[in-house]
Amino acid sequence: MKLIGDGEDFDQMKALSDTMGLTGTYVEFAGLKENEALVELLATADLMIMFSNYENLPVVILESYACGVPVISTRVGGIHEHLNENLGRLVEMQNEQQFLQALYDFLDQPGLYNSQQIRKYAVDHFSNEQIGKSLFDVYCKTLSN
Repeated sequence: MKLIGDGEDFDQMKALSDTMGLTGTYVEFAGLKENEALVELLATADLMIMFSNYENLPVVILESYACGVPVISTRVGGIHEHLNENLGRLVEMQNEQQFLQALYDFLDQPGLYNSQQIRKYAVDHFSNEQIGKSLFDVYCKTLSN
């Protein structure tokens, strides 16, 4: 498992992993990654996990989609608007049992998600062209009023 990021719990998670003898063998702490370094890591991922209590629609979910990577995330903020059964799985906030079941389901069914379909969703909804068209439509509608 590769953990990407440097949030407020980073040191505590790293210490726990070290204490349990997981670091280096089962768990790797990549730290904060951005731009090409993040894309390289996401492109090799099988799954992206966002188990958080406070999010809206984090860009890392959309970046995962762009790489064809499914997502397991908590149902917080606006995530549910862009995460359906073809893109991954939503679990309720702080429901560790539901989260664990989603992980087991993913591991038990490795071909469950279609990476090309996930990438297509990202392109169809969040590409530069699509965002540009959406903004253009808003401007045109505003000017016509």
